[in-house]
Amino acid sequence: MNLHTLKNLTKKTKTSFFLIVGITLINGSASGTAHAASDSFCNSYAKIAVTQNSKNIKNGCGFDGFRWQSNHGAHYVFCKAVDESFPQSERAIRHDMLSQCLGKMETNNGLNATPARSCKKSYSRSVKFLTKDVAKRGALHRWSKAVRDDHGKKYASWDDAINKDLSCEELDNGRYKCVATAEPCKTR
Repeated sequence: MNLHTLKNLTKKTKTSFFLIVGITLINGSASGTAHAASDSFCNSYAKIAVTQNSKNIKNGCGFDGFRWQSNHGAHYVFCKAVDESFPQSERAIRHDMLSQCLGKMETNNGLNATPARSCKKSYSRSVKFLTKDVAKRGALHRWSKAVRDDHGKKYASWDDAINKDLSCEELDNGRYKCVATAEPCKTR
């Protein structure tokens, strides 16, 4: 990432970028050394991310936040700042969310009927960080990664989980600890 690219990002995009980098630092310190993704990988990642957001908007899915934006540069900068596995995870999460949205629209005429579910035992993962938002996102990311590692990506969606709890507490040192607990499920 160069200084020119960072200056051209909006304030909201910069905030999202730094939240993501914070999560990555949390994950990097827990899993060892991270390796930056290549330019070609990040260009491809950003293009797909923008396309996924276009589908989100076109189909009225209503997803928003750092994951859902049409700014190619923001996705590219994020990708260059993190280990390659994190953009791959983000791409898969967006794909799963879109599939769920589009599947409901196609089979239920847009109604939010509850699909049949297959669920696993409860998982709980925590993260400590300087800000509450980053700690929350980090806990959700670790929960999703643990579930995906054990049961595959079809179970790793927090949106499909049941008996969910995402709680945070401020610690004595001013940091926050957030814990994500839920039973992972997949739709049949």
